[in-house]
Amino acid sequence: NVGRAPHDPTGDVGKSFYMQAINATRIGLFNKSDGSLVTNFAANTLWNSLGFTSAGDPIILYDQEFKRWIITEFANQGNNLMVAISDTEDPMGEYNVYNFTTPNFPDYPKYSIWTDSYTVTTNEQGPRNLHSYFINREQLLMGAETVVIQRVEVPGNSNTEAGFFVSTPVDWSGRLAPPQERNPMFLSLNDASWNVGETEDKVEIFSFDVNWDNPDSTTMTRQSVVVSPYDSYPCSAEGVGFSCIPQRGGNGLDGIPEVIMNQIHYRNFGTYETMVMNFITDVTDGEDISGIRWIEMRRTTDDEWSVYQEGTFAPADNLHRYMGSIAMDGAGNIGLAYNVSGVDDYTGIRFTGRRANDELGQMTVEEFEVVAGESTINSFGR
Repeated sequence: NVGRAPHDPTGDVGKSFYMQAINATRIGLFNKSDGSLVTNFAANTLWNSLGFTSAGDPIILYDQEFKRWIITEFANQGNNLMVAISDTEDPMGEYNVYNFTTPNFPDYPKYSIWTDSYTVTTNEQGPRNLHSYFINREQLLMGAETVVIQRVEVPGNSNTEAGFFVSTPVDWSGRLAPPQERNPMFLSLNDASWNVGETEDKVEIFSFDVNWDNPDSTTMTRQSVVVSPYDSYPCSAEGVGFSCIPQRGGNGLDGIPEVIMNQIHYRNFGTYETMVMNFITDVTDGEDISGIRWIEMRRTTDDEWSVYQEGTFAPADNLHRYMGSIAMDGAGNIGLAYNVSGVDDYTGIRFTGRRANDELGQMTVEEFEVVAGESTINSFGR
C-alpha cells in the first residue's frame, strides 16, 4: 500500500522479523522464516499522540544490543524529526514516541546506532554545511520523558556539481561493541575536483566526542582518507539533479550522486575494526556510465582508518548501477545490492557480493537479478 512517490523503501532485520516502511507512511512486518506478511499499519497511529502526521523519508532501525525497534520519519507540520522506540523486542507491542524540533526542515534524514547515541544526519541548508544530531540513547531506551539531543554543524562543500551534498552516519552491527574510546562517526565524499589545487580524491571521517552535560564541550576530530580516484558525478549526459540516470521510455532518474549511500556498516572483529560503504562513480572517466564504488576501511590498534580494499562494480554491459546498499556479516563476507537501468532497460534490482577470503577488491558472486523492471518510472525522476 504505497501512499506517495518516491516510495523510499527502508527496513531492518531483527531476530524473527523484518520491518519495512514505505512513503508516506505504511509499516509492514514480515516473518524472517518464510517472508510472509504478519501485519501492516499506518505510521500515523504512532504520531497521532504528538499531534503530527506522516510526511515521509522513513528510516527503520533495529537496536540489536537491547532488542528494540525504532521507527522514524519527518513530520508534515513544521521542522520535526519523529522517533518511536518499542518498549520490548516485540515489534507489535507498545512504543514510546518523541519529536525533536530542528531549526530548518530536516530533509533526507539518515539514522544510525552507536554505543551512546542514535545519530542522525540531515540536509538542511544545502551543501555548504553538514548537519548531524546525537540523540541520547540511554534516555530513549529508558522511555524518559525528556530526551537530550545535540546538533552539530561542520563545513560542507558548495562546489559540487549536483548541489545535493550530505553526510552519512556509521551504524554498528555485530557481537562486539566498538571499543569504549570510539566515538560516533559520519562520513562524506571529498572529490578533488571540488577544491582548487587538490589532486587526490578522499573520504572524510568526522568523529564526535559528545558531552551530554555540556554541549559546548562536545568536540570533533576529522580524518581525510585518500582513496582511488572517482568521478562523483558520473551521469551528467542525462541531465542534472534528479534526472541523471537513463531509463527505458522515460526521463532520467535520480542516482543520488556525490553522496555515500545509507548505511555505512561498522563491525568490531576484536583484532581490527572495519566499515563498508558505497557510492556511484563514472565507470570510465568521461563515459557517463554509473558503477558502484565500494570501499572497506580498517582500523587496528591506532586511531587511523585506512583503505583495506576497494573496487568498482560495473560489468561491461552499458547498464547503470546506482542506489547501492552494502553490508558485511560476522564472517567478513560482503553483500551489495543496487538498482540497474539503461536506455533500453527498465529499472530493476540486482545484487552481488564476495567471500571474506576472495581476492581483494573483487565482487566475486555472480550478479543475480532480484527484480526485473517492467515499466517506466515517471514520478519525480525517482
